[in-house]
Amino acid sequence: MKKVTLTFPVLENSEFTNSSGQIPEIALFNGRNKNSKLPLVVGYFPSWSDYSTNILRNIPEEVTYVFLSFVKPNMRYKKGSFDLTSTGLQCDNNGKVLKETVDILKSRGIGIILSIGGETYWGSDEAYDINHQQIADFVRDFGFEGIDWDYEPNGSFATIGEPINVQRFISMIEESRKLLPKEEGFIIACAPSGVGALGGLTNDDPESPYAYSKRGQLTGEPDTHLYQPTSSEGYSIPLFGFGASGHMIPVMKAVGHHLDFIAFQGYNVGSATRRELMYDSYAYYANIYGFKVAFGMHVPNEPWGPFYKYSEDKIKEYTSHVAEGGKHNRFGKGDGVMYWQLLQKSADNSAITGIEYSKISYNILENANPVTSPSISISTPVNNALIKEGSTFDFRANSKRSNLVKFYIDGLLIETLKTEPLKITINQNQLSQGYHTLQVIAYGITGEEDSDSVTIKIISNDSVEGIPQWEAKVYNSAGNQVLYNNKVWSNKWYAEPADVPGQADVWKFIRNADDNGGDVVISAPSIPANISSPVQTSTSITINWLPSNGSKPIDYYTIYRDGNELEKISKTEFTDNNLHPNNQYSYQIRATDTANNSSLISSPVIVKTKGDNENNFLYWEEGKWYSDGETVRFEAFNYTCIMQHTSNKFWIPNKANSLWAKHEL
Repeated sequence: MKKVTLTFPVLENSEFTNSSGQIPEIALFNGRNKNSKLPLVVGYFPSWSDYSTNILRNIPEEVTYVFLSFVKPNMRYKKGSFDLTSTGLQCDNNGKVLKETVDILKSRGIGIILSIGGETYWGSDEAYDINHQQIADFVRDFGFEGIDWDYEPNGSFATIGEPINVQRFISMIEESRKLLPKEEGFIIACAPSGVGALGGLTNDDPESPYAYSKRGQLTGEPDTHLYQPTSSEGYSIPLFGFGASGHMIPVMKAVGHHLDFIAFQGYNVGSATRRELMYDSYAYYANIYGFKVAFGMHVPNEPWGPFYKYSEDKIKEYTSHVAEGGKHNRFGKGDGVMYWQLLQKSADNSAITGIEYSKISYNILENANPVTSPSISISTPVNNALIKEGSTFDFRANSKRSNLVKFYIDGLLIETLKTEPLKITINQNQLSQGYHTLQVIAYGITGEEDSDSVTIKIISNDSVEGIPQWEAKVYNSAGNQVLYNNKVWSNKWYAEPADVPGQADVWKFIRNADDNGGDVVISAPSIPANISSPVQTSTSITINWLPSNGSKPIDYYTIYRDGNELEKISKTEFTDNNLHPNNQYSYQIRATDTANNSSLISSPVIVKTKGDNENNFLYWEEGKWYSDGETVRFEAFNYTCIMQHTSNKFWIPNKANSLWAKHEL
């Protein structure tokens, strides 16, 4: 019986060493390193368009993220099937083509985010039968960057501020974040109403500068116009009078720290002209909870009315407002724009689409805060590629603004290139069977870095891994290999669902799966995740992590400090003693099961020991989430958090008395 051993071999081939025969450098894998300085330009792409053509694949790189719309909230998906039938995507059900498209865009630095719901999929009780695990499986299988919750109960925002819908929204974000953690680089976004952060009659925040009580002061308009959203006068005070006004306030307070960005829908809000208020109100909360904001605009015309038009001049005006940081000093924080939708033609000029609008906004955002740091992505091979043993293949990368690129395999530096093409060729038999990690690191002229990595698997030439089981369905084209009754079959021509391999002439026998009736599928342990350090002293560091899982029980974890093996333990917590005060250390972990199958090594976590005179408290940090009861040191005093929040430069412990309580040393 064939068994693939999922270990990570040391590469001893001379091509992987320098002239002295030594391994020149070890890379600590960080996974995908998103460049937070890139402008946030998001565009919806309707799945009812044919993504198997070049339309989606040729989306320009001025679009940072694509919202692929929409899947049903109650979608069903079987992990590993790539079957789109029960997902709600309105397309030709070719999952392999979609996966290929996602990989192509990712190699060009464009991320695809799965958009859930929209106005058509929330109209029944069945919509709330949400299987978050299956959504997460779908995201992971296809390589999406994450998900966008496009929550519009009953097809609009009219009732989104009701308590039951507020709680539903909170739950969706909480559950999806558990399964798609930030530590693994997944994005959780949402597309709420543009008025969701402005105080309303039902949902309000008296402490906010955009509280309901301040509506007249902010707009300079009387309440006589509060419920006149479609007036030809373009009153803006009605922005505070919708049922949706303020609906995101309780959501952001509960789960704002889980969100990566909010792409609010700044359209279908009547004739209001002061639309910068919507961005500024979300920006206020972004400074508290740490997410980014995308100003959502609609390619003309809006469905409601239209009572307002995002003309080319208007999109330039609002994009410039975002680029300059708005009223809350958001310059350089990565905020941007969102468009519905990329393929829509403007009612003003059919030659202008959402793509052209995206380019206009990108240039404004980029010129306001020019990007100098490098970016890099691996174009081939794709992540999770299966490669036959002995094959020759190219390891290729695309990079911008870099003057040096390093190529690594399993942590070993293989090649350093300075010019195009950024490609090395992996020759026959350089990699043994099992999983391997390929990584590239780009270095910019200012010393900044960006990296990308993929995992591949080398399989034996007679392995059946990657060959799907036969299904009773239509096989349109010839040459599809399938497994049935421990045998490999290939269809000679079009096959009907009733054509069973071994019974119908359309299926040609290729070979037995193996001598004993089929490959044994062994799942390597998962990478140890959520590594953190709850305790540090001047001479010790304690780290812990979530348990790994796989086909076999976990036998032990190997702890690495600064790239060197330190210890093997069976627990998920480890204390490293006899360290030096005020020193920084890097920790990584690898899981090994009882069959000696090992996981990939985790991303490094950097932890610093205390100084000799420190009172075992961490120093306060900007941009960090603090929970109730956490204690920090700031200047000469210690402070205890009395209200959970994400820190910012305005809420320092010695100033923010509502957040921190000072106590003596």
